[in-house]
Formats: sequence, structure tokens, C-alpha cells
Amino acid sequence: MVYNMSAEKLTLTEDLAAMIKKLRQTHSKNGKKITAEQLSLAIGKNRAWMSQIESRRLKKIKKQDIIKIYMYLFEIDTSSAEERFKWDYRFYTEDISDCLSSFNDTLSSLYNTLSLSDKLKFKNTLNTLELGFECNFEDLALIFENFDFNLLKHLPTDAHQNIIEKFTNLKEEVSSFNTTFFLSRLNESANNINSFSESPNPQQLYNFCLLNYMNGLSYATYIIKRNLYINNEQKCIQEINHFIYSIKNFISYFFPEHQIILNTLKNESTISSDTNKLLDILQSFLDQILSINC
Repeated sequence: MVYNMSAEKLTLTEDLAAMIKKLRQTHSKNGKKITAEQLSLAIGKNRAWMSQIESRRLKKIKKQDIIKIYMYLFEIDTSSAEERFKWDYRFYTEDISDCLSSFNDTLSSLYNTLSLSDKLKFKNTLNTLELGFECNFEDLALIFENFDFNLLKHLPTDAHQNIIEKFTNLKEEVSSFNTTFFLSRLNESANNINSFSESPNPQQLYNFCLLNYMNGLSYATYIIKRNLYINNEQKCIQEINHFIYSIKNFISYFFPEHQIILNTLKNESTISSDTNKLLDILQSFLDQILSINC
């Protein structure tokens, strides 16, 4: 969709109305939030005008009125307000396919200039962003929206280092919760399998245990692949062993004819290639039972 920025009046789309409302809600005067009525009066409109804009009871808005809003909220001159609005308006109204295409071009150009080690960092960063978009967009947006990475790059050395250290500490703190979270989920999966009993609906019982088998294996694999065990290795070994016991119970109950060797990890051992081999065995057996009907 093409928008004429030179037009005297702009159609008050849902996105444009939301953008204007968010601008008001995220700015303050003298430490107090700006009300719709206050903003209306500040730019020479009647008391109800801003509410009508935000609710889209009005169908169009003058470009000059938007510029006045920007001047008041950001305390900038006309030229600066117009340039800022042009950028915001393009961002809110540009078709997503155009945004993605431009983003892809930027990523591709940067990737081709990187060293091998930086290319790995690049891929890990993209994977982290993808997971954030998929699982927790609200917090991802809260952290990154309007964060000026360009400004960060040009800060004085001491200020830059101070901010980077704060981010590093924050990542370590979140990582510690990450380990605790996945260990608790692994423990929950094992307990669910171990707590099963005779059921009038064997298929339902089997499906319940199988789901926890799949979930538990994914949690254990995530812990190992992401090196979450580093600061709490013995606890990880304990929970992985607990899960192995539950899988042994699952196999003996539903597949008594199958012989599968599952050796638990020794408490004094360390996470090693043996752990990966064990997870491979669990994955291989899971693949087998998923291919048959119980």
C-alpha cells in the first residue's frame, strides 16, 4: 500500500490511531502522564478531539495536526517533528513483506562480511530472536523496542562498558533461572510417568506417558545442548537419572518384550559424551514406538 505523505489529510487507519495513542501514553509532562484532553488543548483543539482520534470516530486527520502533536510531545521544532513522523509513519504503515525483504537484505549483506566465528554468533543471535518471537514476544518487544544500538556504539568507552556489563550480568541471571526452569520441567515429566496407574482407558494412559516421554527428552536435550548444566552439574545428573528411571518403568509396562539397556549416570561423573549417547538411545527408542501403534 502506498501512502501519500504530502497529502493534507491522512486516513485514520487502525495502525495510525494506535501509533498516536501510544505516543501520548509513553510521554509525560512535569512527571505526569498526558491525558487525551490535555493534548487536545495543547495543540489548540477542543477537549474531545484527541479521544475521537484515538477511537477513530474521526476518519481523517490533518498531517499538520500530527506534526503539532510531535512538537508538543518531543519538544522539537517543526522540521524535526515532520522528519520524525515520516519515519514513524513509514514504520507503522509499511507492508510486512517489505519490512522482511529489507531486513533480509541487511542480514545477508552483514553475514557475507563476517569471519567464521562471527558467523556462528550471527546464527545464534538469529536463533535467540526467533525463539523470542515464537515464545515470548511481549518481553522481547519490551527489551528491544526503541533500543538505540547505534547510540550504544558511539557512547564513551566507560559508559559503553558499564552498559555491556549490566547486560552480561542480566543474561547470567536469566540463565540461572533457565537451568532451574528446565530441570523442574524434566522432573515434572519424570514424575508424571512414574505416577501412572492402571486405567480403564489404556490408550489414554499410554498417550499421557508418551507425551511426558517426549517432553522430558526435549528438556534433557535442551539442558545438554545449551550447556545449562555447567553451574549445577550434579543436580542435572540427578534429574536425568530420575528421568531414565521413569523411562525404564514406561518401557517395562508398555513394552515388556523390548530389551533396552539404559544405564544411569554415576553421581560422581560429569556430563560427557556418554550423556549424549544416552539421549541418542532414548531418542532412537522414541522414534521406534512412534512408528508403531500401541
